[in-house]
Amino acid sequence: MKITILFSLLISILINPGTEKDNGNVSEIDALLRKSDIATVENPALALEYAVKADSLSRNLSDEERQLKCKKQLGNLMMQKGEGDMALQYYLEGLEIAEKGKHLKEAVKFLNNIGVAFQEKGELAKALEFHLRSLEMARSIDDVPGIAASSNNLGIVHYKSNNTGKALQYFKYSLRIKEGLQDTAGMKQSLNNIASIYLEESRYDSALLMYGKCLEFEKISKNRYQAGKTENNI
Repeated sequence: MKITILFSLLISILINPGTEKDNGNVSEIDALLRKSDIATVENPALALEYAVKADSLSRNLSDEERQLKCKKQLGNLMMQKGEGDMALQYYLEGLEIAEKGKHLKEAVKFLNNIGVAFQEKGELAKALEFHLRSLEMARSIDDVPGIAASSNNLGIVHYKSNNTGKALQYFKYSLRIKEGLQDTAGMKQSLNNIASIYLEESRYDSALLMYGKCLEFEKISKNRYQAGKTENNI
């Protein structure tokens, strides 16, 4: 039976208005990024083309937040393509900009995404290093969603390292935080991850309980596809 563990790849970022001088390029960058988002699923190659153009324009601006948005979009598209090395390059560039500009919440997200990229490459020691850095920074600035995401991803690293006990601790910790945030999507992710470990350990009653809670959220949100997958697990 295939066990599905869900990682937290962070994509959200705030964009502030550009300066009057840069308004033309800013508007074009925003338009290109919107087009890239729309094309991501149906036409990834076109999405990448838009993102590369946006990134090229952003290099001529002093608007660091748009530069970060471009780096994150490019990194995520490369992850989607399975180009882990290229994804890392963009994420590392984004991290450098975020740290220099003191955009610490964004630095937390880039650290997390770098960790996910190393996970996908099978470099678990490096993944652990970056997820721990992400968790430490998130705690230092009281970034509660960042703490939840970092903890979830640390759970995945430990799971992949065959340390299911430690993985379960992090997944449960992440779930408690998401419950406090009333993050429904995040709670479903954590419940799925916890249930997957219970299932792997043949703790069927506990797995059923977690999957049942997950199914309740999916029915409330009317997500029939995910509900069907969870019912299949049950």
